[in-house]
Amino acid sequence: MVASMVSYPYPLIPTPPGDWKNNIYDLNAIRMAGIHNIFIRAFNSVFYHAPNIGPKEVPGFMKYCISIVESLHEHHTTEETTAFPAFEAKLGKGTMDGNVAQHEEFMPKFNEWAELCKKIAAKEAEYNVTEFLNLLRASTDVLHPHFVDEISTLEASDALSSPYLRRNSDNFFSLPR
Repeated sequence: MVASMVSYPYPLIPTPPGDWKNNIYDLNAIRMAGIHNIFIRAFNSVFYHAPNIGPKEVPGFMKYCISIVESLHEHHTTEETTAFPAFEAKLGKGTMDGNVAQHEEFMPKFNEWAELCKKIAAKEAEYNVTEFLNLLRASTDVLHPHFVDEISTLEASDALSSPYLRRNSDNFFSLPR
């Protein structure tokens, strides 16, 4: 099958400047940009490959998409249950409200897309590339600006003490296991 040209809707986030080896504040923003770029690349790959998926390839492609869904859910759950409360404990209640509001804005459509992936995988729905990509784009058009905005929140986290960040940083910005 010949690959059609599909525009990549989402640019990668530039690596924030800083000294990741010696500055914990810089390291956290750099880590988060890296994690967000993994998700951006994953979504861009779905947009690229989706139009070229044949019937025999649909089950494997849905497994790939579902793994993206599970990884993003784990990432945001970790942020909301571990990282954001810890930041707010140091920076003040409501500091992370903007980030949480962005999660709430894109998650309904993202969850619809996730359910569609599961239904297609279970053969309860047909793979219709237009519907599939339109539903994904409805969430990722909101998700991408969130990925970018969240980096500036972390760059502004100098108010957190270095020992506190060093103790907790790996819990905040790890990829799902």
